[in-house]
Amino acid sequence: MRTSIGFTCLCLAACEPDAEGKDSADLGDADDVAALCAESTPQSVSIPVEFAAQNDGCPWGEGDNLDAQDAVYTARVESTEALAMPEGSVICDVTYDFTIDPEQAQSMRYDDHFVLNFVDVVLASSNEQIVGFLEADATGLVPWDWSAVAGQDIDWNETDHWCLGEADGLAECTIPETDTPGEMTLDFDESIVNQLSYRAVELNRADFTFVAIGDNDPDSDCSHDAFEFLVSVDYVER
Repeated sequence: MRTSIGFTCLCLAACEPDAEGKDSADLGDADDVAALCAESTPQSVSIPVEFAAQNDGCPWGEGDNLDAQDAVYTARVESTEALAMPEGSVICDVTYDFTIDPEQAQSMRYDDHFVLNFVDVVLASSNEQIVGFLEADATGLVPWDWSAVAGQDIDWNETDHWCLGEADGLAECTIPETDTPGEMTLDFDESIVNQLSYRAVELNRADFTFVAIGDNDPDSDCSHDAFEFLVSVDYVER
């Protein structure tokens, strides 16, 4: 499945003033960002984003992780991968492709739960309960905050996943259940993408973080299979 998320446009790394003297770092909103892309002819590149398998268990008691405790969100492992773009790149469009092998759908497994973020905003979670502990910002995006989740009781009866905008009909997601190999796909409406794009402009970065969460099982918690997706990017060099 090819999932188009069409980032309106975002500026990465050092941003130079354009021919009219407008500094792209001073963009006021997503409309300004989109206008920059409309004025240029983008180049294209495909960038693989790969999260290596995690099988080392949870680092209980380390940093802000808690000690192991049954049926409580106690520890997590976070892995971050950034889009490697040329200095001063302005990204005009992005497409996710989770089907790396056209002849075989990608399968993944995780335990106990996971959260997938883009620039620290939750894109998807294996458990709706986790997102319920978090607080949305003024734009409706949900920033990731481990401190709000750590120490909360796990509701094992809650099996529904969560995907940004899905409840409002603005996204379609497929996420396998815990410890069950299955296919994952994400598809977001343009209105959500625009919000994420402008946040990336403000932070001047574009990275994905996979958070694997567990409670007390040293044999499997905080683990996940290796998985990857292809990011096709249209961009302008400034």
